[in-house]
Amino acid sequence: MKSNSVLKLVAPVLVVYTIGVFIPLLALLTPTTLARSILSVLHEPGFAKPTLLYSPVTIIHENRTRMIVLDFPLIGSLWLTLLVALIVSISSFLLAYIVLVPAILYRPITRISLILALIGLLPYPFIEAYVVQRVFDPRIGLVNTLLRKLGVIIVVKGAIGVLIYQVLVFTPVAFVILLSYVYSLPREQLEAALQLGARGASLARLIYRAARPAIVASLSLVLVLSIDDVAGPLVFEQDPSARSLLAYRAYTYFLNSVYGGFSYTALGHAIVLLLLSVLVFAISYRSIAETYRGITSGRERAGLLPRLDRGGALGLVIVVAFLGPSALLKILCIVYGFSSKWVASPLPSPGLHQLRLLSSSPDILRAVLNSFLYTTVSIILVLVLLSPAAYAVARRLIRASGLLDAAMMSTIAIPGIVLAYAYYQFFTSVVGPGSSLSPIGMPWLYLVLGYVVRRAPLYYKPLSALVSSLPLELEEAARNLGASIARIYRSIVAPIIIKRGVGIAAFTSLSIASEVSLSITIGGLGGSSGANHPAPLTNLVASYISFSGLAYAGALALALTLLYALAIPVTIILVKLVSALHR
Repeated sequence: MKSNSVLKLVAPVLVVYTIGVFIPLLALLTPTTLARSILSVLHEPGFAKPTLLYSPVTIIHENRTRMIVLDFPLIGSLWLTLLVALIVSISSFLLAYIVLVPAILYRPITRISLILALIGLLPYPFIEAYVVQRVFDPRIGLVNTLLRKLGVIIVVKGAIGVLIYQVLVFTPVAFVILLSYVYSLPREQLEAALQLGARGASLARLIYRAARPAIVASLSLVLVLSIDDVAGPLVFEQDPSARSLLAYRAYTYFLNSVYGGFSYTALGHAIVLLLLSVLVFAISYRSIAETYRGITSGRERAGLLPRLDRGGALGLVIVVAFLGPSALLKILCIVYGFSSKWVASPLPSPGLHQLRLLSSSPDILRAVLNSFLYTTVSIILVLVLLSPAAYAVARRLIRASGLLDAAMMSTIAIPGIVLAYAYYQFFTSVVGPGSSLSPIGMPWLYLVLGYVVRRAPLYYKPLSALVSSLPLELEEAARNLGASIARIYRSIVAPIIIKRGVGIAAFTSLSIASEVSLSITIGGLGGSSGANHPAPLTNLVASYISFSGLAYAGALALALTLLYALAIPVTIILVKLVSALHR
């Protein structure tokens, strides 16, 4: 009886993962295909061998101004991708770790750092990279407008621009991971250290020893995110070093394989992306799992000291200096949507131009509606499928709980480009290329499936941590009265964890609405023009930014803001509805 009840909890999510992850990947990545694809990509020019070596820093003297041009040499796609990802990962961690110490010490700084981090986490794919490009524009960019007064101009090109953009976007991610884990530790440790006079470097060393799992998790997750990111390379694609990054090459090869037929070289780039991500995930899985268990600990999340002293004032400056740029980037994205044309000024000016442009663009408005519908369906599936699975794993109701946990977390390490290859090749071969059920005929079906499995860990793992924090007494009493596992979950556990997980669901919804890799690949197979196309919003953002960014970037930023304004309230309503239905 018990096994049947548990099976009811986990069977649906197992079916979705089997159809949405394991079967397409196994069908695509046969031993023969793997070998031929990897051999093909290794012989590809510019993959592992340098093609053009030059100094990453060039100084040009012009009209009493020193122009510093930054760009990566073309050292090979593999090595350049790893180099950029490593620099981004280490830089994001260091910035987050430095901010972490004052955020833990001082209560006012805790609140300020969380506000800045939450603003920095707002997803504006492509737009945020485009804003970085605008801010560093050598003629009218905000940074160079200020630096020109000192007789200096900084020009960032290609992969350097991608690196700066990724550091700004991923630093808040690293900070939230570290802060969440530190606040899952017994508060007495920090209070004792504080009473013994620990400050600054000594407190930083203590946190380092206590938070090693979170440190490994933040480094590895940012590394995977950097490797998988295709938005930055697409925005900075005018420079060869950005086009040399693996995610960009995999994306362009995917488009070529859709319209030009199957290519082992194309698949090889996706496989290398997959191998790199899986390797990082496998090495750091224990740390990632342990870190996630502390995300919803329920402990008080406030600094130890209620007021700022002299050290606190310095800490506040550090927080604003290191987290402020990430928040400013997202604020500029939002403001851009409510501005007139941002052409010849360092900052966008207020106006209704973007609103008028958006209202006259039926294809963008249709994309907003599409993404809203896809997000709504996806979040419903996430709530219904992953909540019972999180309960089963957290309570170890099945013998293979560890294996199921690893399987459900594994999609963190599967780049969207790889999943897009697998979906296109496998499902097209199953239903036929001309079928209305193919990825070309019905892309939304595969988008929703991909959104659910790719974003599942964002909801599942924190929710399982929330389950672990619940007392067992009520469940044990119900079990002693003869209630089945499924009934205990429906009547006792689900109403509590789903309602308490509203913030987790809202963040997952944002992540689904802003998903990039599947949206710009599978999402574009059915077309993206006119008033009835099936493409999601990020697909149109990528297309417009690539070809006419200056003209439409603000309207696209406004469209993303509108999408989030629709998706978040609806997600909150859905959470309350699903929670109520379980009572």
